Amino acid sequence: MKLPGKTSRLLDLQKAAESELNGRFAEIFSRHRGLAFVHRHDLLFTEHWTPERAAAGYTFSGYEVRNSEVVLYGSENANGFHYRISVCFPLDLADKPSEIDAYLKRRYEEARKSSQSAVTSHSSASASRFGD
Repeated sequence: MKLPGKTSRLLDLQKAAESELNGRFAEIFSRHRGLAFVHRHDLLFTEHWTPERAAAGYTFSGYEVRNSEVVLYGSENANGFHYRISVCFPLDLADKPSEIDAYLKRRYEEARKSSQSAVTSHSSASASRFGD
């Protein structure tokens, strides 16, 4: 890739690239932000929320490449507090949107299964402890 010779042109290129990346990553984040809450299975949370509903108020706020992962951040301001969540995927999937979606869906399903088995085993332990 040949870079522009002028600094102002290079800054324009950076701005255009950043805008394009933010747009692409915002779409991915909005589809998969519920993953940030999928491990929550405490009673207070599960009585009032689903992961998707809990994440609904979060908007994409940026990204970073950390080691071999792309980390997508979202934030929400509510009741005077600033909340932040993140969802990540392997950097080597960056050029493969359908594989990013498949990877994040797979992580979501795995997390739901492990959360359900944790809740089930906790319920069984409670029932056997108090059932007699």
